[in-house]
Amino acid sequence: MIKCPYCREDFNDVKNSRSTYNGSQVWRRRLCRKCGKTFTTYEKVRPDFLFVIKKSGRKERYSRENIYSGIYRAALDWKDKEKIVNKIVDIVESKILDLGEKEVKTSEISDIVLKVLKHSNIKTFVRFLTYNKQPQGEEEFTKLFRKY
Repeated sequence: MIKCPYCREDFNDVKNSRSTYNGSQVWRRRLCRKCGKTFTTYEKVRPDFLFVIKKSGRKERYSRENIYSGIYRAALDWKDKEKIVNKIVDIVESKILDLGEKEVKTSEISDIVLKVLKHSNIKTFVRFLTYNKQPQGEEEFTKLFRKY
């Protein structure tokens, strides 16, 4: 139950609701039954239940920070870099959740990130592709570039 930030009452009514950030969050306008004040909440699914399967076969809990840092390192020339990277990670997380799996391979996450980056910023896409897929030569790079 969501508590009112003004009077700490547990009971409130949802007056308006809509999807935000490419469907990764829900925005809700709420009205407190006790004090009558309105407030806004943002609800987001946390993918803490996910396990990531590394190349070595080892499993570890999903970490948003790992995706964030990889994209952040590749995004050298963005203004409002933190804000944009957070939005991209939100999109990536929603696509991971859309898979409907409890376990996901790092290669699948990398593929999702690349598809999102290719449509966001081509320079960052190329840097991320080069670092994560490590193509050996121009022909392999071109093949990977076309894949995404």
